[in-house]
Amino acid sequence: KEEALLAMIDDWTRERTREIDGAASEASPRARLDAVLDALLGRREGGRQESQLQLELWALAQRNRNVARRLARAQRDRRDLLISAADLAQKAGALPASVDVEALAGAILALHDGLVVQGSLGRNGAARKQLEAVLELFIDRDALEATG
Repeated sequence: KEEALLAMIDDWTRERTREIDGAASEASPRARLDAVLDALLGRREGGRQESQLQLELWALAQRNRNVARRLARAQRDRRDLLISAADLAQKAGALPASVDVEALAGAILALHDGLVVQGSLGRNGAARKQLEAVLELFIDRDALEATG
């Protein structure tokens, strides 16, 4: 039973990470940012159900070390992808050199986790707007637009 659950978690986390990875490979920094935000927010059918699934998995991880390890690995993979995307934005001049890309990636994931909770409650209609508002604090939109 646990093996089937772990396989399902592996498939689910692999698919979510693949979506973010595909988004992070967009050509221009602007397209990359848009695609990464969409991938993080799970722009597809069943957004609320996906949020509820994620909450259930987090709760299960509190009691099951194998689940916790898999979710931690997926979180590290997503963080690494965000660091890479932020690093590219920084090199393109859209993100100031003073911004710590690792800290920014961690903050984006923390915000994402909070939005997952809101989404499970059916209150994620403005999730994209909220994420963008936070990124506005760091990203030079004019420089980002100039890169494509």
